[in-house]
Amino acid sequence: QKCKCRLQAPSGTKLPAHNPFLPPSAITQIMLIANPLKEPVSLKFMLSYTMDDETFTEMGEVDTLPHL
Repeated sequence: QKCKCRLQAPSGTKLPAHNPFLPPSAITQIMLIANPLKEPVSLKFMLSYTMDDETFTEMGEVDTLPHL
């Protein structure tokens, strides 16, 4: 196989309302990528979230990921 990808559980599922006196909150998620052939990897993603009972979906693409 070319690449394998595994997502770990996100650090949370809800963000508090914005407070200008505090640093912004964040939810993080770790992605593990096995790339034994060391070929360039591009990533397409979809992000869905709900705000005020309305669901938003955003999609994007990262053409190159850093080599680690």
